[in-house]
Formats: sequence, structure tokens, C-alpha cells
Amino acid sequence: GDILSASVYFRRLNSSSWMSINPTEEYPVASLFKVPVMISLLMTADKNPSFLNKKVFYPEYPPGVFQHNVAPLPTNKHYTVRELMESMIARSDNEAYDLLWKAMDQRNFNKMLFDFQLKPFEIQDTTDYSLSVFDYSRFFRVLYNGGYLSHEGSEIALDILSMCDYKEGLTRDLPSELVSSRNFGYRLKPDLAALCEFGVFYVKGEPYLLGVMSKGLTHQISRTSYSNIVEHAVPPIRRIEQLADHGALNALPQEYPLVIGKDPVAKQIEYVDAPLFRRMKHGDTDHGQRELEFVKHGSGERMMRQCDGGLL
Repeated sequence: GDILSASVYFRRLNSSSWMSINPTEEYPVASLFKVPVMISLLMTADKNPSFLNKKVFYPEYPPGVFQHNVAPLPTNKHYTVRELMESMIARSDNEAYDLLWKAMDQRNFNKMLFDFQLKPFEIQDTTDYSLSVFDYSRFFRVLYNGGYLSHEGSEIALDILSMCDYKEGLTRDLPSELVSSRNFGYRLKPDLAALCEFGVFYVKGEPYLLGVMSKGLTHQISRTSYSNIVEHAVPPIRRIEQLADHGALNALPQEYPLVIGKDPVAKQIEYVDAPLFRRMKHGDTDHGQRELEFVKHGSGERMMRQCDGGLL
């Protein structure tokens, strides 16, 4: 009775195996909205790489303008777009988000939502924009597969997401050395509280996407419910580590039967505007194999090599 709704999405990114609980329920994405904003900014950077070095003035905002979840950067200074993106994602800096929203090409943002087959953005308050756990997964999936942005742009995004400093959710009970690229968001309003988190986890050389969304009538209910959900959602990651340690990772679908299913719209999601995929052999009709081959060229594989080589 304390929780209104919760959803989980779990996917093995080097295959088409996935599972989801309550996949169509929508939740306010709150600060998770910052990930598509970052993608939109990187769309501009793909055409004009110097855009990331553009200087933006970071003013001192009047008290009460923003809900301060973190201390602002030193004010009345100039920062590059790249520096503001890092603060927006890693620290969930709302002031940086406001400046980047204004610097963003809205046409890129609208195009991205259209390409991903998501509903258009037609509200004033970004914290009211809602998506299902399945729909939101598209942002992380295209970043890992490197199929929407350039590979350099996808790698920048994953690198920035790996700086996320939120430690009370999905990574709370995971080994500190486990590398992940994550983002979280929470919404506090009198009528509804929501807490959500998504991330790519690099476990023993294999990438997994895990997302949890929850909502309740109060912030405390949402946080408590979220913690309970995380306790059940994170064990697959720990189980994967155990299987890998015993050389049984290929047995995962049998050992962990919740990881099942074929995503019927994966081709539409992963391969949107994907030049590498278009250059691949068209004679291969097996969707799972095509996805696996494409991932080998994706930005996520480079992230895994960096993890294995100790560069992150």
C-alpha cells in the first residue's frame, strides 16, 4: 500500500536477452531527463566538435530559483559546455542543466524523441515528462551501441555517465571496483514522489543494462520502496559475477531464467541512423547475430577495454 508503482528493466547488451517487470507504466523521469539533453548537445558536437569547448557564463542565481540537491559550481565564471555536461550528469547540477537547456538546439532534441519513437516534449516543467522503463532504456541502449551519435560522442556520454556520484541506489551493495555508467532522478511534489535510476554495468567483461523506476505519495515512501526494489534487482548483477568467476557466464539464461525474451522493436531502437550497421552484410537475417556484431563496433566495447586496462 505504500508504493503506487514500480518497474524494472534488465538487459544483457551483447545479446537480445532481456526481462522487464511492469514495462509500460510511466514515471516522471526528473533528472533522468538530463541524459537526452546530453545526447542532444552531443548531436551538435558531432557536426561541430568545437561546440564542447564553447564558454558559457555560470551566474549566481537568486535564492529559491532551483531545488539545490548539490552545491552549485563556483559562480560568476565561464565553463565549457563539456564541463557543464559533466557537472549536470555527475553531480546532477540543476544550474548547469538550465544553462545547457538554453544552449541546446531544440530541433535536435525534438528529432531525437521522434527518432526514438517517444512522445513529444510539450510541457513546461521537465520534471513532469514521463516515460516507461522500457522506453527510457532506449537512451542508454543507443549510447552503448554507438548507433545514433558518432562513436566519439557515445564514448563521451558513457565516460561522463561513469562519473555519477550517486551511491545510495543500484551500486550501494555492489563492489566498489565495478565500473558503471549511470544516472538517477527524483521528483518531489505534493501529489507524487518518484525515484528512478538507470545504468550500464560492466561485469567481468560483459555489459548489462539495469533500470529501476518507482513512485509513491511521499518522498520517504518512494525512497523506501526504491530501496526494497533495488534489493531484488541488484542480485542478478552479483550472480553474474559469480557465474563469470566460475567460467559459466554463457549459462546465464539457464542459470538465471528471468533473463529471457526477444525485443520485438530492438532493430528500430539500436539501428536508428547507424552508419556502421548499414555497411554490414545485409544477407544476415538473424537479428541476434546482427546485434552482437554491431555491438562489437560500438562505443561500449571500448569502455569495457578501458575498464579491463585500468584506464577508468
